[in-house]
Amino acid sequence: MNKQRMIIDRFYQNFKDSFYHDVPVKHPDALSDFRKAEFGEKSLQEKDCFNQWMYQQNQNNQRIYCYVDDQVVGHQSAMKVDLKVGDKVVKAAYATDLRVRPEWKMKGLGVALMGKLINDYDVVISLGVSDEAYKMFKRQGWIDLGKTNFYLKPLTIKGLFSKDAPMTPAIRLRNYLALVYSKMNDLICSIVSPSLELAPFTQFNDSHEKLCELTTNESKNWVRKNKEYLNWRFFSFPGKYQYEAFQSFDKNGELSGFAVVKKTPWKDREALVIVELHTREDNLDAFVHQLIKKAKQKKVDVVLFQGIEPLVEKALLKRAFFIRPYGDRFIIYNNRPELQDAMKDVANWEISFSDSDMDFCFY
Repeated sequence: MNKQRMIIDRFYQNFKDSFYHDVPVKHPDALSDFRKAEFGEKSLQEKDCFNQWMYQQNQNNQRIYCYVDDQVVGHQSAMKVDLKVGDKVVKAAYATDLRVRPEWKMKGLGVALMGKLINDYDVVISLGVSDEAYKMFKRQGWIDLGKTNFYLKPLTIKGLFSKDAPMTPAIRLRNYLALVYSKMNDLICSIVSPSLELAPFTQFNDSHEKLCELTTNESKNWVRKNKEYLNWRFFSFPGKYQYEAFQSFDKNGELSGFAVVKKTPWKDREALVIVELHTREDNLDAFVHQLIKKAKQKKVDVVLFQGIEPLVEKALLKRAFFIRPYGDRFIIYNNRPELQDAMKDVANWEISFSDSDMDFCFY
């Protein structure tokens, strides 16, 4: 055990007797008070329907909280996933919702809560880490993989202008030119893009599960998604902004692609977010074209995508999506030394934005 891991374990041992992860919870009132204070009274985390969905409908997920002196003082959640690393499957989790009461910070509680996950899983993944948490993670020996890639395609002039952004004449001109380029690209693609019909659907099945496997590079690190996970993740989600799913079929009636999208407010604009996209490579450009048409039908200002998926990103760039500096920090903790080389290079990863909580908590 290295020095960093010894420090994590020491803090974990200090607090572990105060940790609870029962479902249903033993201290519901105290936990609710904590969630209201740390996440907000109107947050998803405070809603009963969200907690039922997150921890009871999917009992693979964990919620750990620290209860001391008749109050909850810290909270950590984990979304369990099967992570493919080459030809191996490892037990992994996305770390989500780490919060510690202000008066309990700098006492090692955050380290101890994360230590619980590090002890339970081979690999722990975190997206969207705050500056404060990032410093703590780096001291613990987490691997920094940079940021996810964030793409934006403007459909209206509002799609490129934010109330909070500085607006010099040069920036204004650049944005207008970007919109013109986007619209010209759409016009050309409407003429040359192959025809493809997208049909809505409301239930994932074996074909969708198989397509996820077929369209993911076997040499990459990626989260395995079966039909049970996909149905739980998208079609039973209790949030205000619901997901829609669309699929395409080839001439033989075989599933050739599917996508999950969500219409939602984003930075004072209306956005269509592409949260999951799996399609055969020869189908990809036409599928993206049809998603853009769906976005226009929904009268949104902008189409968004975030992740690490090289083939999808290449198709988006061809359709006048612009890469923007809004990606989320991507860090991991690895307990499998023999997989370290495969883990530490971001080029070995494929990440969908729907893999963690960043999609449903922040859009």
